[in-house]
Amino acid sequence: MNIQSIKDSYKNHQDIYNIIFIALFIVIGFCFFKANFNGFFTDKGRELLFPQAILEGKVLYKDILCIYFPLSFQINALAYKIFGISISTLLLMGIINSIIISSVLYLITKEFLSRNISLLFAATYVLGAVFNASLFNLLLPYSTSFTYGISAFLIGVYLLIKYLKTENANNYLNWAYLFGGFALACKSEFLFLFFILALTSFILKPCSLKQNIKNIMIYTIIPIISFGTLFLQGLTLSEFTQALDFMHRFFTTDSMIYHIKRTGSLPSWFSFSLYLPSLYKLVIFYGISFILFKISYNSKLLKVPAIIAGVYLADWVNIGPNTILLPLVVSILLIFNIQKYFKDKILLVLILSALVLNLRMFWALQLHIYGMMTANILILALIVIIKETL
Repeated sequence: MNIQSIKDSYKNHQDIYNIIFIALFIVIGFCFFKANFNGFFTDKGRELLFPQAILEGKVLYKDILCIYFPLSFQINALAYKIFGISISTLLLMGIINSIIISSVLYLITKEFLSRNISLLFAATYVLGAVFNASLFNLLLPYSTSFTYGISAFLIGVYLLIKYLKTENANNYLNWAYLFGGFALACKSEFLFLFFILALTSFILKPCSLKQNIKNIMIYTIIPIISFGTLFLQGLTLSEFTQALDFMHRFFTTDSMIYHIKRTGSLPSWFSFSLYLPSLYKLVIFYGISFILFKISYNSKLLKVPAIIAGVYLADWVNIGPNTILLPLVVSILLIFNIQKYFKDKILLVLILSALVLNLRMFWALQLHIYGMMTANILILALIVIIKETL
């Protein structure tokens, strides 16, 4: 095979090659990456032990005190069954999940930006979210309910975008609802994706009532299978009701409310105090970034210097812990341009999806914890908003 044929093959199958590159980047990088296993037993005991207990015949909510939805533990139990009960099995699942999330992020980005920029964007995500040397990366089994849910969430969003862009595309919609249900069965907070699905199929690009009833039924398939398995294993309705009541009481304790305020679920003085020391820097950062973006947008020559300048500027602002007010900025832009975005339905779905995925950390989206896994789609939404504004 000569060089020209390789170039032609890459040109004709660029998406496939780019996804292969992303997968190899993650696998090869993992061979050299040594993650931080601090707090191993206290922080990850749940992820290690619950699947093993399931294989031993224990039932979630009956024999195992659990505050999350069951699907991720069931997936890991199946992985243990196939590959053996070990930490390596969960790391393998982390690699697979990282490849899925990074690849789907590339595919979503490709719908708005060039393929080369999309590949760079996905590779940057890998460096931050996969090879982030802390508990909060996609490889370590710290919170697989969240990370598996992110995979399903992003797949659902991508399928929604394809549905909006394609004629006679109900199959895309069916699969989007299916993955929405998958995300919900992993973690309750992913329920909010359902409202974006419904907004799309009822209002943005409405389909028949029959089709929407079918969509909702499809949405329930995986949750029914996941929860239904527990009842087949011996869980009673009374025990499940007690488990739900415990979840409610757990998440409404003073200590838990304090925790969710600290991590951005609820507005608090702590949320805003994160930004105050560098607020003036943030204003400068946004202003200069907008100017750099504008002057380099149509110039290949200026793109690289602009990116380098932006990196140094970001380092000066120290955006690692304080998130540059990203959710609030995107929300304000959405509110002020809501009529415009209802016409640009694909962008509206991207913006709403980005906000919903980061809703758990809306008031303090800290990039050194969970925000590292979810902020990139918000960054993408902001880039596309600016691009469409120019």
